[in-house]
Amino acid sequence: MKGKSSPSKQKSARRRRVSSRLIDRFSSAAALIVGSRLLVLLVTWYPGDETIRASSESPLRFMFSRSGISFGNRISLHFSTNVRLEAGERAIQKTKREYTVQGTIAKHPTWHAHLNVTREAEQTLEPPKPNGKGLTCFFRIHHSEPRMTLFDDGQVFVHDLAGEMGTGHRRTEGLHARNFGVKDIGMLRCSHFRMMSLESFNALHHNGAVPIAATVTPEGTAGRVLLMNSATTLTMLSEYHQTLLNHQSYAEYHHYAYILALVKPSELEGRSGKFAKHLAIGKQLAQKWLPGRPSWDTVCHADLDAWFATWAPFSAYADMWPHEKDLLFADTGQIWLNTGLMCARPTRWALRFFDMVVNAVFSGVEHDDKLGHEWEKLHRHAKSTRSFFGFKRDQPAVWHVLSNTWAKEAEVPYLGQGCEVWHDACNPDENPIECWHWCHWSALQRAKYRVANHASGTDGSQGASPAGSWRGLQSINLLTRVHLVPQEGVVPGGANLLGRGETKPLPMHRMCLRSCYSALARGAMSICSLLTAGGSTCFPRDVDKMSLCDGRGCLLQMVDRRGGWIKHSGHQHWRDVLPICIPTSFTEALSITGRAAAMC
Repeated sequence: MKGKSSPSKQKSARRRRVSSRLIDRFSSAAALIVGSRLLVLLVTWYPGDETIRASSESPLRFMFSRSGISFGNRISLHFSTNVRLEAGERAIQKTKREYTVQGTIAKHPTWHAHLNVTREAEQTLEPPKPNGKGLTCFFRIHHSEPRMTLFDDGQVFVHDLAGEMGTGHRRTEGLHARNFGVKDIGMLRCSHFRMMSLESFNALHHNGAVPIAATVTPEGTAGRVLLMNSATTLTMLSEYHQTLLNHQSYAEYHHYAYILALVKPSELEGRSGKFAKHLAIGKQLAQKWLPGRPSWDTVCHADLDAWFATWAPFSAYADMWPHEKDLLFADTGQIWLNTGLMCARPTRWALRFFDMVVNAVFSGVEHDDKLGHEWEKLHRHAKSTRSFFGFKRDQPAVWHVLSNTWAKEAEVPYLGQGCEVWHDACNPDENPIECWHWCHWSALQRAKYRVANHASGTDGSQGASPAGSWRGLQSINLLTRVHLVPQEGVVPGGANLLGRGETKPLPMHRMCLRSCYSALARGAMSICSLLTAGGSTCFPRDVDKMSLCDGRGCLLQMVDRRGGWIKHSGHQHWRDVLPICIPTSFTEALSITGRAAAMC
């Protein structure tokens, strides 16, 4: 009959319709699954430094920063303008005052002469009588109240460390001190103050007796350990009573020496205050070669916003430190080496390293001298002029000195001032990720890695593949001079450190590296900010503009992977409960293991 299709055609049409519906349903289900997985990812993904680190060490070697992306040494793409990875300055409402880190840092630090670290040590750290003609310099942090006693070659001052509660200075009753407070470190005669013993501290306050140093006892492979802090202003110290007390208690418990270096700006001769710690470390290392001076087998410097979360001894990490390596850093999980905690052996090279860092030159020409920049890019070093323009931040300077060392000793193709983005990226006010990306990470990717021949001994280099073997930051252990303690902090046969059956050292240096808000939440904040032209109501208050974390959020990040030996917050997180969460004794540290916020 006309108008009717055959049964076979009808069946075929029905099969097509059924197949079409099945495909539609399958596609919808697949889209739903993919969408759900994407939503779960956005809800559970907390981006940050660890994201960059993981992608850069993946098989694709995908590295990204605000100025571009690259895939190992194969493909690079520079953006025409920088992409913002953090909230804008005005987007985060600040209801609490900013904390001073290193005083005011010049926009273009400038000096005119080389600073000889050994000569500085010889002139300023001479022993006091009867062994020399130097100054008697001691300090001690008070346990019961936020104060610090300074014994400044006979003058005694008690400095308040009360933070926002007050910054007054007062003379201690009953002491033979002049009736004025120390308002500036330029008023002090001493620069390196050594921790006095508790007994001599009590005697000083009762009858004015001259203090004596706390006892120092060698410890295993670490030997005589010196722990150091440094500051360039007294205001810097005012927020950090708890961390100073934490460092003092830890050092005293293990019979380590402890020195607080108050570095006067005049000592830096125009350099950024960020280099105070490198000058201080170098001067203490130089003591080994000066007759009649106290010397140390290990010198470690920790930033003021870092604290010991456990009372495990340093020797647990010294056991991992190959004898032929001069410097010890810890892998924090960041993409680069972090100088918030660093240790050095008193070797000639280590002393020269800190001398080179203190005198590291960013450029020999003015910041707006484009022809001078082109000259430096062509010749791959700073131009020699009457003035030296230094780094504002110390980390790019440390990387520069190490990369130059590895270029000479391990054939890493580092270009220094010849790096394409050097003058734009390697002297920033804040995050130096572009400098690391294009000038250091890129060079490390291109290294042929015959470096195992340059790094002798038992640092794990035996198992490396011969060429092109960069596998991530831990490959630095294949290079000379530096040993990087791995994130997991594992060493075979480790000692029992915590008294609870724990046999592996904890990660050595922990930082808060992730966002405190998920990618989905941050996306919603960004859309809100876009719609409100950067309105501050879209973002949380009193948080770091990169991680959007406050102090508590930062602290809670550092409890996974078994916590850490030293935890390091960054001064920008020091606004709320964080200062009261820090242990100041072995008992407190043991009681909060695994419960980071137990004391808050």
